[in-house]
Amino acid sequence: MTDKEVACRMCGRCCTMEIPLTLLDIHRMAAFKNLPASRVFQETVQDTISERSSLFMIRKDKEGACIFLNEE
Repeated sequence: MTDKEVACRMCGRCCTMEIPLTLLDIHRMAAFKNLPASRVFQETVQDTISERSSLFMIRKDKEGACIFLNEE
């Protein structure tokens, strides 16, 4: 694990917090998924930006959790 990675404790608590995204993050996800960055942006980025960091944020599901949070 590098110093930029966080060990997941599988609790889901941080998945309900504000999760900022940069354009570089979006391009990395696009490359990983082999999709156009514009599609990843549309599917992943919340409609509003963070008031705290002025960055894009990961979209939340109807329960208020990160859209990538799942049973696994």
